[in-house]
Amino acid sequence: MNVLVIGGTGNFGKLIIKNLILSPATEQIISISKSKKGNFPSRVIQYLGDSNDDNFLCSVFEGHKFDVVIHIPNILLADLKVLLANCEKHLVKHLIVIGSAAMFTKLDAPTRELRIEQENLISKSKVNWTILRPNMVYGHKNDQNIYKLFTFLKNQFLLPVPGSPDVLQNPTHIEDFVGAVISSMLNERSYKKCYNLVGAQPISLRGMVGVLSPNKRVFVVSIPLKISVLALKVLRFFKLAEWHPEKLLRLNEEKVLKSTPESLEDLGYSPRNFEEGVKAYFED
Repeated sequence: MNVLVIGGTGNFGKLIIKNLILSPATEQIISISKSKKGNFPSRVIQYLGDSNDDNFLCSVFEGHKFDVVIHIPNILLADLKVLLANCEKHLVKHLIVIGSAAMFTKLDAPTRELRIEQENLISKSKVNWTILRPNMVYGHKNDQNIYKLFTFLKNQFLLPVPGSPDVLQNPTHIEDFVGAVISSMLNERSYKKCYNLVGAQPISLRGMVGVLSPNKRVFVVSIPLKISVLALKVLRFFKLAEWHPEKLLRLNEEKVLKSTPESLEDLGYSPRNFEEGVKAYFED
């Protein structure tokens, strides 16, 4: 099996390639990254380039016969017409696209409509496709959400929270998700299907704080959401913050989703609970 991983040097990509290297079914692994090469064994063939560039992507496809293509980069920024055209032209057996549970937001967000449009493009393709949607991903040291919270709490007793600390969500552990990616490859049960892949149980930010700081009391202080959004807009105006206010609003939206029921039978997806998922954080 020859596999192309687009976005191979990101958090998902590195773990996916690690699993592919260990799989006896994998013959050839090709990675495309936009800005840097990964620290992979020599058997992993690496290309630097823009996967939205038709000429570049076509040249990669023509140099290899791919059975599986895994597309990891943000679906909002992807030129899926270029990707789908190359997959169809070069007879790719299976295209796996990493989406996001953010498409289920109830906010009046322009990104929601774009996500739907992008997924509709994929669903109309002649290629056998699978879309996998994680919720907020954690379980690795580059995580900018939960691991960052963990390191912050090590030396703090006060946590200011924009909005409510009691909003529930189901974060997705990266190893559970990557396991589902590997299980979906050339798996006919997964063809032409979308899967939501989330954590085992919902948990609030207040609950996360309790798990991440088990040996001390942390005071969680709520800051009204309107004030927080206004402050963020001011900081962005002066280029002192990169976060978009929409992200702050999404953090205050309950994201209690359930994994797609077929994900267990089709992909063997059995997510761990949050307490198990953060154990590695305490091992340093």
